[in-house]
This record gives sequence, C-alpha cells and structure tokens, in this order.
Amino acid sequence: MTPESRRASFLRELQAVGFIGLLMLAWLWPVTLGGRVLTPADMLMVMQPWKAHAREMGFRRVQMPFLDAIQQHYPWRKFAGERLRAGEIPLWNPYMFCGAPFVANNQSAVFYPETWLFALMPAERAFGWAALLSLTMGGSFMYAFLRLLGLRRSSALAGAVPFTMSGFVAGWLLLPTVRAVPMWLPLMLWSYELAVRRRSPGWAATCGLAIGMQFLAGHLHVSMLVLIIFGAYVAFRTVASWRGASGSAAWPSVLGYGIFALAAGVMLAAIQLLPVLELVGMNPRKAGQEFADLVANRMVPAQLLTGLMPNLLGNPVDYNFWGWVLSPTHREYVETVWYYGVAPLLLMGPALAWRKTRSAQTGFWAAVWLAGLSLAWGTAVYWVVYVLVPPARQLPGISRSVVLCCFAGAVLAGMGCEALVRQAESGEAGRVKRLAAVLGGLAAAAASVGGVWIWLLTGAMEQALPGIGAYTLHQLARCLVLIAAAAGTMALIAQRVRLGVAVLLAVIAVDLLAFAAHLTPEVPAKYLHVPTRVIDLLRDDPSVFRMTSLVGDGGPMDRMSPNLPMAFGLQDVQGSDSLVFEGYSSLWRTVPQDDTGSPDPASPVLDMLNCKYLVTSRDLSRAPGWRKVLAAECNVYENDEVWPRASLRDGDRTQPAQPLTITRYEANRVQIEGEIAAQKTILLADTCYPGWKAYLDGHERPIAVANGLLRSVKAEGQARTVEFVYYPSSFLVGAFLTCVAVLALAGTWTLGRMRR
Repeated sequence: MTPESRRASFLRELQAVGFIGLLMLAWLWPVTLGGRVLTPADMLMVMQPWKAHAREMGFRRVQMPFLDAIQQHYPWRKFAGERLRAGEIPLWNPYMFCGAPFVANNQSAVFYPETWLFALMPAERAFGWAALLSLTMGGSFMYAFLRLLGLRRSSALAGAVPFTMSGFVAGWLLLPTVRAVPMWLPLMLWSYELAVRRRSPGWAATCGLAIGMQFLAGHLHVSMLVLIIFGAYVAFRTVASWRGASGSAAWPSVLGYGIFALAAGVMLAAIQLLPVLELVGMNPRKAGQEFADLVANRMVPAQLLTGLMPNLLGNPVDYNFWGWVLSPTHREYVETVWYYGVAPLLLMGPALAWRKTRSAQTGFWAAVWLAGLSLAWGTAVYWVVYVLVPPARQLPGISRSVVLCCFAGAVLAGMGCEALVRQAESGEAGRVKRLAAVLGGLAAAAASVGGVWIWLLTGAMEQALPGIGAYTLHQLARCLVLIAAAAGTMALIAQRVRLGVAVLLAVIAVDLLAFAAHLTPEVPAKYLHVPTRVIDLLRDDPSVFRMTSLVGDGGPMDRMSPNLPMAFGLQDVQGSDSLVFEGYSSLWRTVPQDDTGSPDPASPVLDMLNCKYLVTSRDLSRAPGWRKVLAAECNVYENDEVWPRASLRDGDRTQPAQPLTITRYEANRVQIEGEIAAQKTILLADTCYPGWKAYLDGHERPIAVANGLLRSVKAEGQARTVEFVYYPSSFLVGAFLTCVAVLALAGTWTLGRMRR
C-alpha cells in the first residue's frame, strides 16, 4: 500500500470515528454545549429545603427521577474534583456516615482519568463532557474491533452505534461508573486480538491498560460482567489456536497474553482495588446472599419484549412505568432495559442464517448473547456463576447481565450487516429479500402478539395511569414502523448496496437517538444553586458539627437525602452507599427509627455523634433537647445536648468532659489543640477505621475504638496537640503495585515496539 493510499484509508477511518462522535454530540449536546446538566438536579425541587422555591424556579416535575445520581454521584464527583483541584488525594470522606473511606467507596473513582475533569471544570459541566468523551471513545474502539474482525466501515458502524447507545448505556447514563466500565471492553478485545495476531507483547500491555482502566472506572459488578466476556474470549481464541487456527500465535502464547493482560490490569488498579477489598471485608454484606434471594432480582419473561419495544411497560420519564410490579423485588426501569435497536436485533438474523458468511466469531458472540439472557433471567447458568465466582454473591442486580446481550447483539448486528452486503454483492439478491421478509414477519408477529397481550393487561390500570392503553399501542405502532423500515432497508441492500446501507445506518441512528434522548434529562443548572436560608444558617456556624434530615409528612422525598448535604459542605450523620463500614452499621442499628426510616431525635447516639442540627418539615417541639432556631423553607432544630466533636474524658465515663479545639479539619487530617492532662482520653466523634494514625505532640499513639465506633487516644503524659492522619496501608501497598504495573506495561510496550 502506497503512502497516499494509507493516508486516504486513514482519513476514511477518521470519518467513521467522526460520525460516531457527531452522533454522540447530537445526543448529548444539551448537557455539553447547551448548558444543561447531566444529573437530575431538579429532584432538589421536591426535597427540603429547596422545594419551597420550586414555583419561583419554574419547576413543573422531575424529568428523570433517579435518586442515586443526585444523592450519591453528584456529591462524590463534586467532592473529588474539589479536593483534587486543591492538590489533595481524598482518601477519606468526612461528610457521610460520621466519616467513611472515600477511595474504598470504589464508585468515587478518584484515580480514573474521567474524574479528573471534575477538577478542571464545575461538576455540573463535567458530567456531560465526561459522558461525551467516554461514549465516543467506547464507540470508536468498538468500531476498530469490528474492523479488525474483517467488517467493512459501514458494517462496523452498524455494530458500534447500537453498543454505544444501547439501553444499558443510556439507562445508566446518569451513573458515570456503570456507564464507563463497558466502554473499555472494545479496547480490551481489540488490543488482545492484535496481540494474538501480531504476537505482540506491546498490544498485550495495551490490553492490560484497558483492563486497569475499567477497574478504575469504579463499578465492580459491571467489571465482573465485562471480565466474563473477556475471559470467555481469551478461552475461545486459545482453543482456536490449539486447534490450529491460522494467523495467530501458539496456544500457550495466546493464553499467556490474556493472563498477562489481566494480571497487569489488576495491578494497575491496585491503588483503588486494595482499599475497596479492605472495605468489602468489613461491610455487612460480606457474607453474601442466598442464591434464591439473588435470583429474585432476575428479569421476568415479559421483559423479553422490551428488547423490541423498550417502553412497552412504561417509562419513568413519562411517569407511567408499571413494569416494576412484574418483579418480586420491584426492579426499576434502568435495571431491566436492554434495547439496542429494532434494526440491529433483526440484523442478528443474517449473521446466523447463512453458512457461507458465518464464522467461529459469529458462533462465539451468539453464545455470549444467550449467556447474557440466561444470567439476567436467572436460569441455572447464573447458579454456575454464583458457585464459581464468590464475589457475585454480594451483587444483587443480576439483571445487569443484559450488558452481555447489548454488547454481543451489537457485534452480531455488525456481522449481520456485513453478511447482507456480501450476499447482495455475490448476486444473491433473492435470498436477501426472502430473509428480510421472514425476519420482518417474525418480528412483527412477535411484537403484535406481545404488544396486544400487554395492552390487555394495561386495561385494568387506566384509573391509576390514565392513557396507559393508548401509550402501549403507541409503542407497538412505533415498533411495527421500525420493523418495516428495517426489513425494507435490508431488502433495499439487495438492489442498491451503498444506498441501502446508508439508509440502514440512518434508521439505526434515528431509532436509538430518539430512544436515548428521551431517557436523558436536560436539567437547568440553576437548580443546583438555589439560595436557601436553611443552608445559609448551617454554613454560617463556624464550629465543626454534623446534621441530618428527617422525613416529613410529604412522603419519602420530603427531606434532604443522605449524602446530599456533602454537596453543600455539610457533614451528615447518615449516608447512602452500597459499601458501609460494619462498625457504623452496628451502631446505627441501635438508634430507634420510625416507619419512614428516620432516626428518633431523642436517641443519645445522635448526641454522641455530634449531630447538632435537624432539618425537617416536622414539628419537633416536644422532642427533648431540641429547640427550633429557624422556620424558613422548613424547620431547623438545634441540639442542646450535643457532644463536642473533640473532647477529653476520664476512664470509662460515658459523657464527654472538657471540649477541645479543632484547628484543622481536612479530608485526611484532623488537628486538635488543648490542655491535655496525663491519663486523660481524647475522644474524636469520627469513625475509627483501619489506616488512621494518632500523634500526640508528634509522637505516635495507638487508637482505640470508643462507644463502638469513635476514635479515642489515651495520653500517657501531658500534651498540647493531637493530630489524626489517614494513610492506610492498603493504599500504600496498592500505590506501590500500581507503580510497578505502570513500569511493567511501559517496558512491555517499548519491547513490543522494538521487536517490530
């Protein structure tokens, strides 16, 4: 190939990648260039204290009610960005659960490059741009992988677009960790395949880098599913090499490349994985769940239809999702959506139908697709995973296994497009038309029977969900139109290949763009910056204190959700996370709670944990020890019996004595000053967790657990200054292993370049 032809080929590849990027921008432009935010900030308008300003802010209703996005990921990313911008690695989070490890949270993803965007720009802007970059990257590498498998550009695009805009990705778009992990799988497969074909350790190193990145992206459940695909692919290529497949290395090398990449990826992510594993061993879920409890979260047969009609059971954006009633554990929409387009689903037919265009790769990806169905629908296949992969016992969301279907289905869609074009170019136009008619007819029949069945079920729901019947019929009509367009376009390919493929790509893009954009909120950033007298009052208090919020009479959202206070610089006694330190959980279970899950204000545990304020719409005038200090957007009560954050006490005395002055309170460091007499005990009302060290006047002293959770240090002699520093050995060892992995990957990549 001449330099000119190589340059022209590169430009054509670049155009294809540009098409993917432009499509992602068309989807996400409101939350990037449009100034909106990719987080449900409008949920604040139904919470305290912001709901009092809802009318003046022009609020009507929440676009996409997804609580975890605003109460977890927004505060976490904002906090990470602020601390990184200040030049500090936030190993510890002082804002939730009376203090909790932050890196060990895993979804904090502090060491993931995408998170660093939040240090470079405001969080409300970073969410959109991070999503755009991530999806464009994932789609581009999926395109590259399909090209490596021998697909032409148009066919590779027919696979890359459905993967990047699938229901799994669009449904979880607001949770950056869940969305980001699968985006590295195409690079893992592409670089591993290149390592096998070129016998290149350098490409194996690139694969290791991608594996490390998907770990650092911050969601171990999705990482497990991604690694199931990667491990199966390594086994598939190893067996193919052992059986004498041409164009690859010997089978020990093929297997070795995969093992090396996995080991290097784990080591690369050790700086985050080791703290996570430390916390996993100290959380209440460490024993896992029984198989029957996990399988209760499976998808149900009716949800097979959502692969053709994603909103057949309603949509939370339209406030009519009723599919949760079909599941024993009431699974939400995002836990069950697995749509990746009508045309891509039909394109799986040509990939499998003709022996002439089938390959071993086709069979492998069909098996992955079936495995995804088997796992998500809780068949015996999941029991095998439950037995062989012990960490899976702590992961209840088995329906997320549909990521296997979305990825494998996208690969098969690309292969199906390639098969159609090859058959048309070989003069088999009649076979192409017949197959298009058969696939269209079968899909239309399945959609009609299933759609009418669901429509009959919705008849009893009209009173609770007015118009749900018409909505269901609309979903059916939309599906039938798309089936006709997909089948007609497949038939068009038989006559005019280039035009037919172009129209097919347009049908895929329009279908998925309409689906994904409808599911994606475009929220004005102003909702994140509503001034309130309640928050102003709490921020103006110069002392170090905690607060919490009680659910009011307006329903479960009538409060300031746990974790959310950290976005406004307020420390909460409560929190929201999937990994919780068992010491905190054990203590919190001793606090009486009402039917809403709110703690009893009279509990002495709140006093001990330095809970100075309660924010609620309730009337607590009869609650002992609490007095109202503000009645504005809602009520704020101050605790007259609150313990100071830092104090001295004598021996086994349960009540704190002399308050101490906190002169420095940071994420990883707390400094206390005062006249500390010999044999006195310093009590800090923060979580005592492995990795904290205490220094009295510069001399290290052991830390003991007080009252089941708090940090205490006994002074042997007189002292003036106490300093607590968080520097866990899990982070130190993990950082060392990560540095070793970086050097090993760089060296291997350099060696691979030299061998070329």
